[in-house]
Amino acid sequence: MNLSKSLYTKGIQCQKALCLKKYNKEVLTPPDETALARFETGNEVGDLACELFPNGREIVYTTNFDEMIKQTRKYIEDGIKYIYEATFSFNHITVSVEILKIQGIYLNIKSKFY
Repeated sequence: MNLSKSLYTKGIQCQKALCLKKYNKEVLTPPDETALARFETGNEVGDLACELFPNGREIVYTTNFDEMIKQTRKYIEDGIKYIYEATFSFNHITVSVEILKIQGIYLNIKSKFY
């Protein structure tokens, strides 16, 4: 099972909630208006962050984290300087960062983080 930062945090707060989220989604209630407002604020912050670092490429969110990781790797190899929602996995923990800025010399870390 891959864990994202949010799922890891959910598991720390309540193991039952993590189990339901991963294996029994139909039991969970849909997000309320407050949660939806937080999601929208997060989207707005992400858009503003992208404006601070223009001319980057975005990794489109999907539940297929392997595809997001593959796209991140491609953008790094293509020399893209800014990658929005760059996604990595290490020891079965998946991490997405709002903005990844590639600077300096890129070292060969592919085998360790992909």
